[in-house]
Amino acid sequence: MTEKKINKPHPGSFRDPAGRVFIDANGKLSRVIYETGKDDYEFLMRSGLYSRLVEEGLLIPHQEARERPESAHKIIFPSEVDFISYPSEWCFSQLKDAALIQLKILELALQYKMILKDGSAYNMQFYKGHPVLIDTLSFTAYTGPIWNGYLQFCRHFLAPLCLMSLIDPRLGLLHHVFPDGIPLDLARNQLSFRGLLHPGIATHIVLHSLFKRQNGCFNKQHRKKPDNLFAIIDDLKRTLTGLNLLLKESDWSDYEATETEYRNAKSGIIREILAMAKPTGVWDLGANIGSMSRIVGDVPVLAIDSDHSCVEKNYRLTRENKEKNILPLVIDLFALNEGGGWQGNERLSLFARGPVDTVLALALIHHLVFMNNLPLEMIRDFFAGVCEKLVIEFVPPDDPLAEKMSAGRTVILNSYNERNFEKIFSNRFRLILKRKIPRSNRAVYFFQKI
Repeated sequence: MTEKKINKPHPGSFRDPAGRVFIDANGKLSRVIYETGKDDYEFLMRSGLYSRLVEEGLLIPHQEARERPESAHKIIFPSEVDFISYPSEWCFSQLKDAALIQLKILELALQYKMILKDGSAYNMQFYKGHPVLIDTLSFTAYTGPIWNGYLQFCRHFLAPLCLMSLIDPRLGLLHHVFPDGIPLDLARNQLSFRGLLHPGIATHIVLHSLFKRQNGCFNKQHRKKPDNLFAIIDDLKRTLTGLNLLLKESDWSDYEATETEYRNAKSGIIREILAMAKPTGVWDLGANIGSMSRIVGDVPVLAIDSDHSCVEKNYRLTRENKEKNILPLVIDLFALNEGGGWQGNERLSLFARGPVDTVLALALIHHLVFMNNLPLEMIRDFFAGVCEKLVIEFVPPDDPLAEKMSAGRTVILNSYNERNFEKIFSNRFRLILKRKIPRSNRAVYFFQKI
């Protein structure tokens, strides 16, 4: 393969002294392995663990550079992940699947006399439709019964999943407030008495929040039992498997089941536009359960919605259909994180993870205008900042849903009309195609950024 010149270190990679991720001039990633990480990396490669994990789709594959770099042991080139997402953006089932996969990786590592250094959810990403470990340097030789990542795993996975399952799935958003995982004492204080009595929760959350052990769950008695780590992994798996989310209907999670004729007509128009646009990547904003995402084709699709029930349904569909290109995420366009971690650069904002070739904004604009008082000029500038091609559905003010949302908003209604929409958007976009949707008063526009 052609090796890329390394330009600068990735702002989210600095915590591991064994290596660091760099970005080349073309935005491609490389991982430098320092001498301090040499022994663990070579053990991983010769033990057979790397090959086993890659074969089972549990670890991101990589290629090694042909030449050894100066002042380092090796450079590897990981396979590209279409979109880097964060635990606060995952629905319940995504976080649960990532947790169970990490435990499976831990079990396999132990079979090869290695162990994960930590239990971070940020080391997991969705690759070809399922969670994988992306940190090749997460492994070290196993020398004893302690797993130093145990408490971190409980904070990053078990605590938020308990809160999402037993209280409200929206509590997964706490991951952004607590980037190193939800404090166990906070989780304990939020859970009901019934939840606290659950054996797994009592063991892995309540006891640790009370005793505040910082270096794992092992007391002196545990240290005398080498097999105890396997028992704890089994108990974590049972606890996680027993946590489920009763999928409740929200205001919008059953929306796509209505008005079938209108939806079929719109789908035909979108197919026509996509054939013209030939997108290389798509962000479907306000994706609901992903019906339009599924007609895009094989290119990567980011299916964004702020409704947790919609994203949960969408992810379950991608899992059931074994779809590799669609990534549903819980993201509210009006509560976008501006980045986080050290100096605000360790975790990137949505904008910093873009732009994308094509945006679908279907049945979205009236939400932006009437629910959030957003002027058309600001909507236009937002889209111009994140994409080159825009497929947008205009919902007129006399549409039943728009009328319901716009009740009492006279000032906004004065400027919200189709003619003004076209005039304002023409300042940043060139109109390629406009199609009226049969059996409705709505229209779909295909714009190209000027």
